[in-house]
Amino acid sequence: MKSDIVIFTDLEGTILREIDGKYDETVMFQFLRQINRLEKLEDATAQIHILSPMTVDQMKYILDELDEAFAKYNKTSGNYVSYIKSAIAIQDNYTGWRNIPNRMLLVKYKNLNQYGEEKLSYVESYMKAHKGDDIKKMIYMGNGANDVMAMQKIKSNNGIVICPYNSTDEVKKIATYKSNEEDLRGLVDGFSKLCQEVEKQKVHVSHDDNER
Repeated sequence: MKSDIVIFTDLEGTILREIDGKYDETVMFQFLRQINRLEKLEDATAQIHILSPMTVDQMKYILDELDEAFAKYNKTSGNYVSYIKSAIAIQDNYTGWRNIPNRMLLVKYKNLNQYGEEKLSYVESYMKAHKGDDIKKMIYMGNGANDVMAMQKIKSNNGIVICPYNSTDEVKKIATYKSNEEDLRGLVDGFSKLCQEVEKQKVHVSHDDNER
């Protein structure tokens, strides 16, 4: 059984453009190729968890859109990236309970700062539930104030933080890999830098082994 690469991500300003909530398919495929690249380097399977202040209906729509993009990438590339593992959404005023996907976790939401607490709570709960699992890497991708607490948690547990150019100064101070590109292009750049670092480490280890 393969190890896991666990990826937590915000949506607006990261996976989706901050200006219009959309993404470019070409850039999305570049991002998924970088995930495949890291999976091969680590001999692990990536699983993506979305943490973003969206309503249930909004999140359901986004999950459908991402599922379609992932399916198209998998079909055309000959590679495979797993579909979104889970997503959290705001439960307030939602009555269509029977139509909620199993992978969606509902949370209460009052203000932006509190949603930062919800993101942290999800990350902490995940880490507690999966303590002892074979996790090769834990990664957080975000750009805003409500990502900071979860980012700090990931970073303090030897995890990796990736942020695009359109991030707050506080996020940039925490980030392991910062990009000069915005939104999803910034994540592509951040993952590329991460993969390059992993490749260098593997070459170094291989060189040391050959010298023994």
